[in-house]
Amino acid sequence: MRKYIALTLALIFVMAFAACSKPQNNSGNADNTAEPVVTEAPEITEAPEETEAPAPAEPDYSAYAEIVRQRIAEYGAGELTRHTGIESLKQLSGVSVVRLIDFDDDGVDELLLCCGASSEFDPKAELWTIKDGEAVNLEGKYIISTRDGTYIDIASAGGKSYIVTGWYLALGEEKLSFLTLEDGKLVTAYELCTNVDPEDAENVAYTINGEAVSSEEYAAKYNELLENVERFDLIDGEFFWSMMEDVLAETERVIAELGIEE
Repeated sequence: MRKYIALTLALIFVMAFAACSKPQNNSGNADNTAEPVVTEAPEITEAPEETEAPAPAEPDYSAYAEIVRQRIAEYGAGELTRHTGIESLKQLSGVSVVRLIDFDDDGVDELLLCCGASSEFDPKAELWTIKDGEAVNLEGKYIISTRDGTYIDIASAGGKSYIVTGWYLALGEEKLSFLTLEDGKLVTAYELCTNVDPEDAENVAYTINGEAVSSEEYAAKYNELLENVERFDLIDGEFFWSMMEDVLAETERVIAELGIEE
């Protein structure tokens, strides 16, 4: 009897041990495989394209074109003719010089023109600017030089343009004026003068804008202002005739640029 009880107890222990050693599935028949987590990629937005600032409008020079048309109607097209008084000279007559130059560095060119009838000895020069869409004649300054010839000089120095006028005051004395545009007016930016002592020709006084300077200071400013000069010869000898023809050729180009048909 005891043997049967011991055997029964041993069997119960074996079955209990087997039950404890079997892995338990707490989730029943459910699938324990974890689903992968899918994350969406961040949306990439393109940076807006940079737009260039609109280019400034081209200046309207139609008012200049009308002035040039009027002068051509009055004086004719530019030409190189024999001087009326001196056989060895030639002169530019008609509308001989037309140039667009920005004297006040405001992005709008001024109109420089020179005209005269072939029968006249003294040509006329004019400078115009644009104000409120209208052409304005900058009168009050004589812009033709008569120093060693008859011409118009345009100097470029320090980023500015100047009309250079000059003439002899007396033997050995001269005066140079450098004109530019400020606040819509033609003004004298520099005035260089030499004055000779009538009792001592070697005693020369130099002034810049009315102030006495040494000969070295005068020469330095003189060379600085006249380092780059474009000259328009209006009346001159045979040596300059080809240069005068070049002036006419450039004038024809500017007139065409203004849309004027001669």
